Amino acid sequence: MSDNKQTAATSYTCEAQQRLLFVQSALAGHEVNGLSMTEISAAWAQRVGKTVANQKNNIFRDLQNLKLSGYAEQLPDSERWRLGARVVQTALDHLRGMERATSRLEETRQRYSRQAN
Repeated sequence: MSDNKQTAATSYTCEAQQRLLFVQSALAGHEVNGLSMTEISAAWAQRVGKTVANQKNNIFRDLQNLKLSGYAEQLPDSERWRLGARVVQTALDHLRGMERATSRLEETRQRYSRQAN
């Protein structure tokens, strides 16, 4: 049964999408100096067991797509990349949603914990 579950899970994965997510995660923590396309390509190549040269074109496309959506940006006057402002905006949206949910839960808790007259 577990073999079927793993087969079903892996049959819905896509290397290009996994690579895009990897690139985004790799950029995290490098907001000041960024990472070069070669550094990102080398990390991905090591992860999937491929050569760096074969990955550069794919990583370039990934970075361009992340840039288009605001999730990555190229450092000014550099060939290095960092996370874009959209990542922080998304995190703040999530935080606001969690704060609204916490507030609603607290209101419900208070309503149910009142003493009957």
